[in-house]
Amino acid sequence: MSMLLQISLLLILQLFIPTDTKQNTILIDNISRSYILDLPKVPAENMPLLIVLHGGFGRGKQAAASYQLSPIAHQNNYAVVYPDGIDRKGRLLNIRTWNAGGCCGYAAKSAINDVKFISLLIDKLVKEEHINPNRVFVTGMSNGAMMAYRLACEIPEKIRAIAPVAGVILPIKSCGSAVPIIHFHSKQDQNVPIEGGKGKGPSGFEFPSLEEVISTWEAINQCEERENIQNNGYSLYQWNKGTVPMKYYITDDGGHSWPGAEEKSWRRADNPSQILDANKLMFEFFNALQ
Repeated sequence: MSMLLQISLLLILQLFIPTDTKQNTILIDNISRSYILDLPKVPAENMPLLIVLHGGFGRGKQAAASYQLSPIAHQNNYAVVYPDGIDRKGRLLNIRTWNAGGCCGYAAKSAINDVKFISLLIDKLVKEEHINPNRVFVTGMSNGAMMAYRLACEIPEKIRAIAPVAGVILPIKSCGSAVPIIHFHSKQDQNVPIEGGKGKGPSGFEFPSLEEVISTWEAINQCEERENIQNNGYSLYQWNKGTVPMKYYITDDGGHSWPGAEEKSWRRADNPSQILDANKLMFEFFNALQ
């Protein structure tokens, strides 16, 4: 099956994903940017917020259905927002991407200011939905994970922690301050390979190795005494000393997928790792931060 046909099928499937949430928009640089806000049934004052960034070719509605973060978020009294990346209007396929700094697609080529979009979206939700500005967390898949790293680097004052999944990228500017990180990756990932280089995905991007990313954030977060803990089916890197905590989970199974997901995000996607439950682990990590 051709890459174009695969993408077409994925986008068609997204149109039939049910959701009870409302599509909202915000104007950024004269571009209408869309997002889905999913609040607990009984919203509380000063709620934490989880920002979920879809992968390349995805969208907010697809991320909500694929990653199943709203149920666990609401159990922990978090609001969740699913922003949409930018697409190139007038094209047959409305492929959405994030400008994570050199990657990916139309968003990067057009220098779309996605940092500004997410920053102003945070401000809007803090003001209108009584979000706690000190408890804003970001997760994302693939291109969305890369964008999470960029946000941590460029607006760390607004981000309490990030949880990237299957995506790496090095800071494109000097980072402002330390940000806690919990990262998930698979040794079997061929789209964003942990050893670095060009993956088999459509981005054509030369990725840094996971070790380069870890070493960079070790320095930013002033982390020392790295432990490599070997478990049945996965490895965990964590640090005994540091300004903030960091954890990197690397699974033996899975691929370019969301660990612990009940099923593939689409038919030809990689099987998710069943060794770890990324949702459970990231919320334990978030909730431990004061």
